[in-house]
Amino acid sequence: MLGRCSLAIAVCLSAALASVAQERTGGDGPTGPTKKRNGSTVRSEEAIQQAERKRIAEEDKALQRKAELLAFATEHLPQLRLLLDTLEAKRPEQFRTALLNLARDEKRLSSFEKLDPERFELELKRWKTEQRIQIATAKLALQGESEGIRSEMKELLETRNELRLQWMQMDLERSRERVVRLEGLIQEAVRPSDAELQRQLDQLIARTKRESRAKTTTPENEADRELKKDKRR
Repeated sequence: MLGRCSLAIAVCLSAALASVAQERTGGDGPTGPTKKRNGSTVRSEEAIQQAERKRIAEEDKALQRKAELLAFATEHLPQLRLLLDTLEAKRPEQFRTALLNLARDEKRLSSFEKLDPERFELELKRWKTEQRIQIATAKLALQGESEGIRSEMKELLETRNELRLQWMQMDLERSRERVVRLEGLIQEAVRPSDAELQRQLDQLIARTKRESRAKTTTPENEADRELKKDKRR
């Protein structure tokens, strides 16, 4: 049986490789702009240095939130917390990287929790499944293929596919609801009632009057009036 430290390092490496792959497929990504030279893509030295400074600053912020982030891992994925503890004790640099990745994930999930609680629950399940897949992949790389690992990975992949399907179904249902709302708005716009037209007219007139009064009471206009009074005297 391999040690937890080796597994933690493998998980950290797996997450880092996944992050790099995502950045490459996402265009410029968080590491800054690119430029093409002789048919190949080359990142400018200045952009690389700027990205490195940004990464270090983000790591420092993540370290300041260490207790909060570790509590998040304990609550939602205790196995990840154990790996993070091992990294902190044995491989501090890898721990900083892993904590930064966790901070980014936690921030993204928190935005869902505040703006869309229903979607947050689904996204949290997806995140935990992806973390478990990374851990299982690391086990496979370190321990070799076995029936137990194959069974675990198959189950995790089935869960990931099911959650992805639920995500798309939620999007589809919300899109349908939006279409219904838009159709209602279109009907109102095509044949507005006399009362609706009168309301729009009253609002337009009121706004025009307010803007006109605001323009006539600016400090510049006040100064012009005072100057004209002085000339009359």
